[in-house]
Amino acid sequence: MPIALDESITDPAAAELALTQGAADAFVLKLQRLGGLDRLLAVARLGRAHGVPSVVTSTMETTVGITVGLHAAALVQTPGLDSGLATSSFFADNLAEPAEVFDGCLSLPPGAGLGIALA
Repeated sequence: MPIALDESITDPAAAELALTQGAADAFVLKLQRLGGLDRLLAVARLGRAHGVPSVVTSTMETTVGITVGLHAAALVQTPGLDSGLATSSFFADNLAEPAEVFDGCLSLPPGAGLGIALA
């Protein structure tokens, strides 16, 4: 039974511990829980070096947080594994329009920066 570590991956040290103990077959990375894009990328690099794939998911985030997570997923996502990023539409009030899910997928928004317009 493959094991995916989710919220126990809080920083690169936790990922390194899981890797040295052979405790993970996959990492489920939450940008906000890890504390930023740089830390998420560091954990994904550690996993990749040990043959452990990564997926990017979210906690409940506004469109801004989800869009940053979507950019992160585009950088580190292992093909064939699904992300969990389509949650910003659950908010009654949001900072921007949520990305539309089409055929089970979110697309990166066009434009510079995050590519979204704040409301």
